[in-house]
Amino acid sequence: MVAFEYAVASDHYYQLLKNHERAIFRVVFANGEERSSESCTWTRSNEDFIYDLVSTNLERDVDRPASGAAYVSKFADLMSARLEEVMCLSGSW
Repeated sequence: MVAFEYAVASDHYYQLLKNHERAIFRVVFANGEERSSESCTWTRSNEDFIYDLVSTNLERDVDRPASGAAYVSKFADLMSARLEEVMCLSGSW
């Protein structure tokens, strides 16, 4: 488990998502789905990340917890991530 956590924590995409938790990202998954997501956070084990879905190229409602508050995906399924927009916390640019 420790080796997996180190591998995830040292990954370029993990670092990008972790360092911009209040941003909008374009993420691509192993199944070909492309999502725009916002406000990414991580589970304690760093195996899953939790986010608000902005848009997707597929019609789907999976990976969504029962609470309906956010989506959950496995980090292992992430193929790429790109920063699209940084949210301004103060309300002005």
